[in-house]
Amino acid sequence: EQSVKCNSCLDRTSDHCNSIAEVTCVGFSQCATVAGFIKIGDVKTPFIYNGCPFDVPNKSWLFISAKGFYMQSYVTYCSWEKCNMNYWKSHTHLVVYPNVAKQVSVDPFLVPQDAETSNGLSCDSCYEEGTVEGCTASERIDCGGDQTICVDYRGVVKNPGTVYSIYSV
Repeated sequence: EQSVKCNSCLDRTSDHCNSIAEVTCVGFSQCATVAGFIKIGDVKTPFIYNGCPFDVPNKSWLFISAKGFYMQSYVTYCSWEKCNMNYWKSHTHLVVYPNVAKQVSVDPFLVPQDAETSNGLSCDSCYEEGTVEGCTASERIDCGGDQTICVDYRGVVKNPGTVYSIYSV
């Protein structure tokens, strides 16, 4: 069975990995990086994940919107050992790959359609920290741009040995 060694980290408060481990991604031939930001109220916080890929196409934008909560991220895959990015500079589109002698520039982002402009769809909306039991929507929000489906998202964001947050959207 195929496998690849990838850099591994999850940093919820930075656009770069403060510490990097190594993980063997069994059954995969690529490494993944997901970089983006979470906005709760007026507070916008960057995040980055390096590790094994998951069931999302390469060069995909991911969005989650709820009352008072917004997440936007970009998923990229690469195909050589420990190739996934350890630093993401969105304003220059330049990525430093560890264990490679040169810097590699990535394709410029294709900026998604403006999510602030309503597309005529709407979804139930709620956000609650501290539970994965779900939350009760008290209102609906307008969808914008490429947002075309409603989701019920619950999860625990963690790195091995450390729970970062528990939430329902």
